[in-house]
Amino acid sequence: MLRDADIIVIDEADDPLSAAVAAHAEREHVVRARLTDAARAMTITQDGPAATVDPPAALLLRPLRPQPAMSDADDRFSWSEAFATVWSAAALTDRPVVNRPGEWGWSARTSASAVVTHRRTGLDGEAAEAYWHAMRPDPEFGFHQSLDDWRLVEAGEAPFGRSRALRRPRGWEQVIVVGTDAFRVTTADLGARDLESDSLRATARLGLSFAAVSWAIPDGDEPAVLARVNPFPTFPDCRPVLTDVARALIRWLTR
Repeated sequence: MLRDADIIVIDEADDPLSAAVAAHAEREHVVRARLTDAARAMTITQDGPAATVDPPAALLLRPLRPQPAMSDADDRFSWSEAFATVWSAAALTDRPVVNRPGEWGWSARTSASAVVTHRRTGLDGEAAEAYWHAMRPDPEFGFHQSLDDWRLVEAGEAPFGRSRALRRPRGWEQVIVVGTDAFRVTTADLGARDLESDSLRATARLGLSFAAVSWAIPDGDEPAVLARVNPFPTFPDCRPVLTDVARALIRWLTR
């Protein structure tokens, strides 16, 4: 039952990462719950400026599917009310929350614009953002990263809309951040680059306690270029370091 849980994971039933986190729990009582079930079990009591949330469990918030636009109006209203309840409880509880919603929402200060996200991290260097009706070939930039679906395509093949121009990278790396822990998903030689520290600094400034941080690795000794920060890492993102990530999430939520 939710009332007895140490950690409540609010997710979809088919979320494999939530299942992996629950499977790695040892002494901790982890309960997975759908949005409406969690909302029905939650009570928020306000006493002056203070608020108390019951049950007093830590919360792991996972991506939720909104109600389809063509669904019944009553169903959409009920879903919105449940979402608002969980949002409020996650924001007000004094227990740990991953990722706690704030003034920037559940995605914290991340943005669909890679350049905006980069500037918000305060990291050095950035790649230009392009706004074109059609991407023309450019000898200086071998790839364009679509900001609609995050695909990387050869210059001249990019879709309409907005993209980010990047010099042809030597490779890519991803770091999964959980609180103050960071785990690279490969063991490739990156030279003097410390992507774990850079990723921790970036997510701290973005207000995230759990994120997948993707980097483009240029040739030579140039700094890595921040490509994307995903505030809701997927199971494939975490698979190479799944045990480390799951255990770090449990530690963070029971600290």
